[in-house]
Amino acid sequence: VVFVASMKGIDHKKALRVVFYVTLTGMAVLAALSLAGVLGEVWDAGAGYGVKEGSRRLCLGVGNSNALAIMIWALMTLGVYLFHEKMKPVHWMLLGVLTVGVYAATMTRTTFLVMAATLVLAFLMDKSSKIREGSVVYIGGMAAVAAGFVFSLYAAHISNWYELMPAWVVRIDRILTGRISSIYAFENGGGVLRNWKLFGDPNYVEYFDMGYVRLLFWYGIIPGACCMVLLFLLMRVCRTLKDTQGFVLVLSFALFTVVEAHAVSVYLARNYVLFLLGAYWTAMLPLGGKAIWWWQLPGAFWKHGSKAADGSFGRKATVGNCSEVQEKAATIKEAATERAAGRKNITQFVFAENSLDILRLFAALQIAITHYLNLTMLTYGKDGPGDGLLLGFKRALTLFPGLIILFSISGFLMGETLMRTQHRKIFAQKRILRLYPALWVNIVLTIGMLSLLPGVVSGHGKDLLTWAVVQGVGLAYTPSFLQAFAIESINGTLWALMVEIQLYVLVAVVWKRCLVW
Repeated sequence: VVFVASMKGIDHKKALRVVFYVTLTGMAVLAALSLAGVLGEVWDAGAGYGVKEGSRRLCLGVGNSNALAIMIWALMTLGVYLFHEKMKPVHWMLLGVLTVGVYAATMTRTTFLVMAATLVLAFLMDKSSKIREGSVVYIGGMAAVAAGFVFSLYAAHISNWYELMPAWVVRIDRILTGRISSIYAFENGGGVLRNWKLFGDPNYVEYFDMGYVRLLFWYGIIPGACCMVLLFLLMRVCRTLKDTQGFVLVLSFALFTVVEAHAVSVYLARNYVLFLLGAYWTAMLPLGGKAIWWWQLPGAFWKHGSKAADGSFGRKATVGNCSEVQEKAATIKEAATERAAGRKNITQFVFAENSLDILRLFAALQIAITHYLNLTMLTYGKDGPGDGLLLGFKRALTLFPGLIILFSISGFLMGETLMRTQHRKIFAQKRILRLYPALWVNIVLTIGMLSLLPGVVSGHGKDLLTWAVVQGVGLAYTPSFLQAFAIESINGTLWALMVEIQLYVLVAVVWKRCLVW
């Protein structure tokens, strides 16, 4: 929700271009490392299903052939969305060759069918104004998604061992390479329909391929239903705004999610539909271009429904609302540009007048308390005294993740720091003085504490020195003699420092262009 809401007013195509090039670069690096024999395997010769069992399939360092095919499909779909206006016939032909080549190298039948269908539909929508402006593709696409969702519900209801499912379902399941039966193949029936809850369960972490089943099982019936409503509204808005290739992207992801859960993941940026949802979500709300409080939403929807009932609200009003949203987005982008240029006509954040320290304190306490409960108090399944109350308290705290709060505050303040810093050298000096002296003091105190523990550092002087040097430059490292502690590390929390340093380096590389973006 935060990811989608934060996209308001941002050029989502520019954001998606960043995602495209970063993902493409990452895949190229993994492929190069696997071909060089440094990391990962070039060929996936593991267990397959049906004709793929025991065969050599290309994976290029991403784990398995299915993952490689899915990543290529996702990048191809995103690339068409971003660059279709510049594509020539030869580019469409090359993508067709790529689609066939991916199937030949990975033997992933489902991904091949989705890639081919996506490419054909994108080409027709790009080249034929009759198809692009008609209603057949839009209505048919939404009907296909609805049918896929109903099929997912039935699959979750009927999933079981083969001998307990109807013969015709077993035949379909074999065609789908075991995707229906895999829902059931966990303790207590896994993700079957009877195990679903209104708002999910943090203990539901089982992985299976059918995306909508995973969505409803992981996150709950009500959040899953809300996601489906938003999906259909997004498809409608794409048509209203004549974002035809956006509709193709959403449709491709929506249909593929029926049988493949690539987009239902904690890795948000792999689901490109979220970027479009972030760009267009205000156009879905009947706000008339006005800002309102959340408790005013029911009244706005009521007025919207009344207008629809008497025929005074229709396509024209929706287009008008979207135009207002786009104008507002342009205003926000212009304001961001002015702010990055250092102009004073925009209200500046006053560091001395905020409650960020209170938020930081809460976030730090949340992390400390949840870790303490995990490591010392909860017995998880042993029904220890008071565990039920403590577990409920811990689940309540996890609704406000401290680490995300701390990183979000740091990212917000980093923008102000960039505005006040003229050169990268000054920025680097400030970051070093802020992080490293405290880190070095921490390391010295840790060594002093370890020296007081009998038998811990005896005979490990060289390893301790290596640990101090590596940890002292900000890298996470734990030698074997320090892995006997509760979390297999003497100070496991220092991993966050390494991530913070990486983000500082990224900011230094991007520099003030990120403020304009």
